[in-house]
Amino acid sequence: MQKFDVLIVGAGIVGLTLALALRKTTDLKIAIADTQPIKAVTPEPEVRVSAINMASQTLFENLNIWSDITENRLQPYQKMHIWDKGGLGKLDFSFDDLGPFLQHENLGWIIENKVIRNALWQKAQTDEGISFFTDHKLASITEGDSEVFVSFDTSVEVSKGTQAPLMAKLVVGADGANSWVRKQIDTPMITRDYDHHAIVATIKCSQGHENTAWQVFLPTGPLAFLPLFPQDNATCSIVY
Repeated sequence: MQKFDVLIVGAGIVGLTLALALRKTTDLKIAIADTQPIKAVTPEPEVRVSAINMASQTLFENLNIWSDITENRLQPYQKMHIWDKGGLGKLDFSFDDLGPFLQHENLGWIIENKVIRNALWQKAQTDEGISFFTDHKLASITEGDSEVFVSFDTSVEVSKGTQAPLMAKLVVGADGANSWVRKQIDTPMITRDYDHHAIVATIKCSQGHENTAWQVFLPTGPLAFLPLFPQDNATCSIVY
């Protein structure tokens, strides 16, 4: 049985960021478990993107992955234009309005999630204090007096054989909205279905995005246009 200080379930942006941040300031021994493969960054844009502000940029700089992100692709946005289609309400501002409070000439960045995750993954792979368990599905969590035991599903045959259980002082559930960890430990959650669904897509605009994030509130719901690629001034990620 392998022993760790922290076991993080979920190798997404949150889980990988937490692992690198812990290793940056401590010598904790960390395990990361996830069965979702890391997608390579391809020329085709991903529909899932994140708006990264200056605080997040500073965090990524401290983790020494920001240069890896900038070497790939990212889109700065310098203005925001928000309005209500059915009323008079609107909001416009740009980096010029914040003046000396900004260190860069933009409000933030629109970055594809796979670009961020790939940079985090590559960095974590080089840390000897982080171990990955990505070939086996987790089966159960058992709480001890001062530790947690996590077992793997032995009914599924994999090329590397059976994975022995893990023991950790702390388990972190970073495995999404339908968290397997939360269900295993019976953590209560209050939810309400507000009957909304979102469509995400990457589009080409007939008019340039001008490094601006646009959002309009329609009777059918909000529609956002987020600038995506700086090369053509036309590619946007939409959320509707």
